[in-house]
Amino acid sequence: MKKSFTLLEVIISIGIFSILMIFFYKTLDQVSFSNNIFKEKEKSLYSDNRIYKIMLEDTLESSKVEVLEDKNKNSVLKLISTNTFHNPSYKNITYLIDASNTLVRIESKLEFLLDKTSSEFYKDIYVDKIQDEVIIFSINNINKDIKIAIKQDNRHIKYINLFIK
Repeated sequence: MKKSFTLLEVIISIGIFSILMIFFYKTLDQVSFSNNIFKEKEKSLYSDNRIYKIMLEDTLESSKVEVLEDKNKNSVLKLISTNTFHNPSYKNITYLIDASNTLVRIESKLEFLLDKTSSEFYKDIYVDKIQDEVIIFSINNINKDIKIAIKQDNRHIKYINLFIK
């Protein structure tokens, strides 16, 4: 009757255990890598959907839509809308890229004037950061369709299609 393991049996079991641990480690590493890719994708989709939702609500509740172009050839979207976040009496909404390449939504009491904005305008505004690192913000307004393209550094262009009532 055998009461203990031989040295050969112990070495073989440690070898099998080591091989299994290497496979488990590689599998765990691959799962972690995949999770990081999906987290980035989820973050991107959440950001895209957030931008789409905000712009959709603004345009659906708008009574006037105007598209201008700034000195950097980026679009400026001006709306008069009842979709307000901060103050219900601030109906002027403007989307533009600021000096730090951030797409911002400005909710203001007075209308935003591209080249002639007065200091009075800046007293009654709320600025919301919509998207960072935007290098292109382009809008094509065709009849009642608004087609928006947003390009960020090192990312694909995001397209948003909106309909004006």
